Amino acid sequence: MFDYASYQSHVWCYRRTAMCASRVKHEFRYAQFVILGLFLIHNPASAQNAKPEVQSASSPKPETDRPTEGEPVLSPEEVEDRKLRSAYELIHQLIDSCSLENIKRYDSEVIALAEKSVYEVPKNKFLFIANAAVAGCYTPNRYDLAEERYKRIIIYAAVWPGAEANYPYYFQLIGMTQMGQEHWKDAEDSLNRSLSIIEPQIKKEIGLELNPERTRHVGNLLGDKAGSLSCLALVYLREGRTTESLETADLAYEAVTQPHFPVSPNATMQVLTTGTSVAKESGDEAALAKWSRRSQGRNIN
Repeated sequence: MFDYASYQSHVWCYRRTAMCASRVKHEFRYAQFVILGLFLIHNPASAQNAKPEVQSASSPKPETDRPTEGEPVLSPEEVEDRKLRSAYELIHQLIDSCSLENIKRYDSEVIALAEKSVYEVPKNKFLFIANAAVAGCYTPNRYDLAEERYKRIIIYAAVWPGAEANYPYYFQLIGMTQMGQEHWKDAEDSLNRSLSIIEPQIKKEIGLELNPERTRHVGNLLGDKAGSLSCLALVYLREGRTTESLETADLAYEAVTQPHFPVSPNATMQVLTTGTSVAKESGDEAALAKWSRRSQGRNIN
């Protein structure tokens, strides 16, 4: 029988593993992974100006509504943004920010405060960020609670960051939480939803005049597509749909080997790891030989 647990580390930490590693101690810590992955690396050019304005814990900036000499006067909305950011940072910068106590603090000190805001952008911005952080905290062992939080951020994302290009990634995250609960049909639906959104985006971008920035963006989209396909291959395998699983793994490989559009090494490694595992579990010798050739020279565990 297919051992889903053996694949969890590959599925969950595939995206931006370098971002994940800095916050890992004894278990996966996804608060920073989700926030930084979404905004500092994953976001396309259309959302570059919607980065979370977080401060370094080592050099905090004094929070005050009164500007110092030389600083511009803040609007009421900017003051509100700064207030919410400060509340968020007080928790997020803590080493144990994912403790049960601090998860409750996200709800009581950030989310509750944001819900009272009369300014739509700061309100939705910090509802998005705080719920993403909580979802990341729940991911290692409470997939049901993580799923509920990820579903919330899709609502807030319509206002901030407002980039539809990110929606495939949000549905991919939801699909992963459903995989963690072994809700295979729900996971299949979420991952297919992710693919249905991202494929027209890729087609549209490829049809435009290419430049280095757009080439990188298409590569990121292809990496996202491959991630959803890899997860979907595992879902199909768990459901006993071996042929579809093998075919879907091949589609993921095609996505990360498109000429002219470089995909991250992490995305490629995830595809190779998943494809090899699917081939082994299927017992298909031809498929295993094919994935062995594809993975030649790489350390695939």
